[in-house]
Amino acid sequence: MKLVTLRIDALPPMRVPLRFYLTAPVFGMLAGSLLLVESDTALASRWMPAALALTHLLTLGVLAMVMVGSLFQVLPVLGGGSIPGTGRTAAVVHPLLTIGSGSLGYGLLTHSAGSLTLGAATLGVGLGGFAILVGTRVLRRQAGGDALFAIRLAALGMASTAALGLVLALGMAWPSLGIPFRLWTDAHALLGFGALTLLLVMGVSFQVVPMFHVAPPFGTRTTRVLSLGVFAGALGLAFGGELLDPRWPGAALGLASTAYALALLTRLHRRRRRRAEPLVRAWQLAATLLLVTIAVGTAHLSGVGDPRLQILLAALFGYGFALTVVLAMLGKIAAFLAFTHLQRQCLRAPEAIPLLPTMDDIVGSRAAWTQLGVHTLALVALCAAVLWPASAPLAGATMIADFAVCGRNMLGAALRYRRAERAIHETIAATGQRP
Repeated sequence: MKLVTLRIDALPPMRVPLRFYLTAPVFGMLAGSLLLVESDTALASRWMPAALALTHLLTLGVLAMVMVGSLFQVLPVLGGGSIPGTGRTAAVVHPLLTIGSGSLGYGLLTHSAGSLTLGAATLGVGLGGFAILVGTRVLRRQAGGDALFAIRLAALGMASTAALGLVLALGMAWPSLGIPFRLWTDAHALLGFGALTLLLVMGVSFQVVPMFHVAPPFGTRTTRVLSLGVFAGALGLAFGGELLDPRWPGAALGLASTAYALALLTRLHRRRRRRAEPLVRAWQLAATLLLVTIAVGTAHLSGVGDPRLQILLAALFGYGFALTVVLAMLGKIAAFLAFTHLQRQCLRAPEAIPLLPTMDDIVGSRAAWTQLGVHTLALVALCAAVLWPASAPLAGATMIADFAVCGRNMLGAALRYRRAERAIHETIAATGQRP
């Protein structure tokens, strides 16, 4: 496998990804609050307004928010090229994604045509435009190793998901357009979960797991076959229609996802750094949840008619697999970015080096373990609420706690970074240099 040497010098300013990381927990707590208030209907059916709003607050306000913020710093570091006008682009994409996620969630909850239209328009411009920028960058680059191969496919998935989501939102807002939005909802979900979320997590793991956990690398042939299998399977299920028996693309998606989960678990088991770390445990939990999701999905495709399976699938994959990785990675990423930026500033004046905090000072291992523990409790409570609706208020409360811990970690990292940066700048200025 082609692992690349990270180009730390290409990191964007700390403020670029941090604004996304600070916003995501707010949407997570809003989602938990909605589940707490609408506990009678939020998990009753996938078509209930509260269920649609809850889903999009989590997928757009949390998952997409973190993914977009991370891509601003992942692409240049992997050699995929910086996003044009990084600072200005982030300053435009962030408010569009924030307004769009909030407006769409409110519109889905209240059937407000104005909110649905505003959400569709802002997300179409923000998320769709960002996907095009990312796609044009990574498609022209040959660097970046095998991680960028999966990210290229994920960029196509992001653009497709955003475009189809725009059409569906307009169809819900304006029934007179005659858009059969219910018929295309499954395709939208499959693109968002399979062709975007799963591929993006896979791409990150292809680079991060071998490099930071001293684990055996994924083979180049393995990474490409698995990425193409997931992408083709998701597209086949989404758009195959009458042309394909859904069992064939479903089998491709299931087999590729299963092989990826097993390959990930195998490499984590064979890692050289044997001590227990919260991020390693998060990867292991996520891979296990992916296998459980595949089993439930197989039962659903096999004709098991319980409507709760669809909601359980979304909970296992979205809140289980995807958010387990995202929340665990957030603390690590925030600490790494803050430390790296501060370290580069200290190089200008040796006198400032004693002021440099460690990564554990920025987001400590205790905070990371707490995040993983609270998230696991929230996931168990959410899955239990799908099967036993009376426990939905508990799921909403634990979800609020989950994202409150995440928000505390992100805000703490930001404040520690600002304090250390200020002290370092004062020391540099005292030496007669410009900060």
